[in-house]
Amino acid sequence: MVLLHPESNFRPLTIAGQESEDDASIVGNIPTISDMRLFQSADVLVLTGLSKSQLREWTGRGRRELLHPDVEPDGPGRHALFSWQTVLVLRVLLVLHRDFTTEVGAWAPAAQQLRGRLEHLPFLNLWRLCALFPSTTDVILTENIAEAGTGGIVIPLEPHLEVLATKLSVNRQQIVTP
Repeated sequence: MVLLHPESNFRPLTIAGQESEDDASIVGNIPTISDMRLFQSADVLVLTGLSKSQLREWTGRGRRELLHPDVEPDGPGRHALFSWQTVLVLRVLLVLHRDFTTEVGAWAPAAQQLRGRLEHLPFLNLWRLCALFPSTTDVILTENIAEAGTGGIVIPLEPHLEVLATKLSVNRQQIVTP
């Protein structure tokens, strides 16, 4: 079984014609802070399919707080900002809620664990992976779910990455294995 975490020796994918994934330029009209691409709530609603009330409930202060925005809103007229990792986790939570009729509050530990594991993994390394949830508290990122053998809920990341890649202007056809 292949488990990926920040210390893994996983071979990175690169964009054709570029030295490494660090050289990949991501274009678009997306706010940035310290070279991290961030989405405003309105974009997150479109990218995830969540309703306004769901996004507020799942990420708002003093609510369920399943996940925190990457940049909290700071006063009137300020918007919460979300990284692609947080948007990806919100999409996965929506699948758990919608397709498996789960109560998302119970999945907060696994969602936060998934968010943490995505923190140091390059976007381009995730295309082949699935999130395997053996319980509501744990998540395993794996390429080969057949080897996992532990049971649980499996959610492929590729369809979610396709949506994000479109917004981030990453061309899927440029991605090659070194």
